[in-house]
Amino acid sequence: MTFLTAFLERLLTLLPRVIIVDPDENAILFRLGRARRVVGQGCYFLLPLVDSYRGVPVSEQIANIGRQTVEYKKTQITFEGTLQFKVRNPKKALLAVQDYQQAITEYAGAVLCGSVLENGVHHAGWMDSARQQIAQKGTQWGLAVQGLWLAELSTCRAYRILMDTERGESESE
Repeated sequence: MTFLTAFLERLLTLLPRVIIVDPDENAILFRLGRARRVVGQGCYFLLPLVDSYRGVPVSEQIANIGRQTVEYKKTQITFEGTLQFKVRNPKKALLAVQDYQQAITEYAGAVLCGSVLENGVHHAGWMDSARQQIAQKGTQWGLAVQGLWLAELSTCRAYRILMDTERGESESE
């Protein structure tokens, strides 16, 4: 009986699979490990042993930028933040970096730390230059960075940077 069950299970692996892509995601179809095409919502057939897929959420995503501490002119500045982004090019997002969400949040944290070290938090253009760097890298990775919120914990100030990559505007609060 176990032989028959194992035989039927192996036989079923040779039948085409059906995948269903949700409305809030895209999928990249791979054939023999090579990215073939990006598809939107719907039903798709995959050939056994040859095709595979990977889903990518295309709705807005929020990622936490962990607590960062920087020493600037013998003063420790501690901040944390939140990054809002959306996947614009799923193929780039999956193939340009291993984990796009981790990559963009760590990159944002590094850019913000570097900008604070270079300019301090009281310099007028530090947030705008950081915004531009983060948005540019996001575009290279197939992401559209839409917002960045920072809370400077050492002095309890809150900053909000609105990102509009097409117009290049930013706001501070």
